[in-house]
Amino acid sequence: MKKVLVTAFEPFLDYESNSSMIVLGRLNEKDIKTLLLPVSYKRARLELIKAIDNLRPDYVLSLGMAYGAKKIRIEHLGINYQASQSKDNDGIIKNGDKIDLGLDAIFTRFDDNYIINNLKEHQIPVELSLSCGGFVCNTVYYTALEGTSGKALFMHLPEERENFSIDTMVEAVERVIDYLKNVEVTL
Repeated sequence: MKKVLVTAFEPFLDYESNSSMIVLGRLNEKDIKTLLLPVSYKRARLELIKAIDNLRPDYVLSLGMAYGAKKIRIEHLGINYQASQSKDNDGIIKNGDKIDLGLDAIFTRFDDNYIINNLKEHQIPVELSLSCGGFVCNTVYYTALEGTSGKALFMHLPEERENFSIDTMVEAVERVIDYLKNVEVTL
């Protein structure tokens, strides 16, 4: 059985909750490790590196919340770039900094089209997104991809609302975890 590490984020800015954190708390999956990350460029990266080094997961699935999103977004790549007009929870604003001296971008090695089609077959609103952008979500995705040689995936979840429940998001994440537990990705 594959070891899967699932990460999510605490609330940030003026928001009292974060759908990724709520979903992480409701997962009923066995044989997964979970990690709640701070919305901090520096601390999230360091905590994730430490978790990957200690746990040695086969795969990492990271969850984040995309305010205003209408669908779940499966992110295709992580970019070596940090920039946002919003402060992280440490009060830091990044203006185009590199995360590290690594590659400019790292692609997920998972079949994101298969994942998207599987979720659509179960009437879960989902779409492909090229990248997470430049905020902390991207820093975490790039770090996970770098630390696992591309064996990571990022799912941006919408806010909970009347037409997009936490239960639907939990179902989507559990389906992706099942895929990760059963897929074989080689170098």
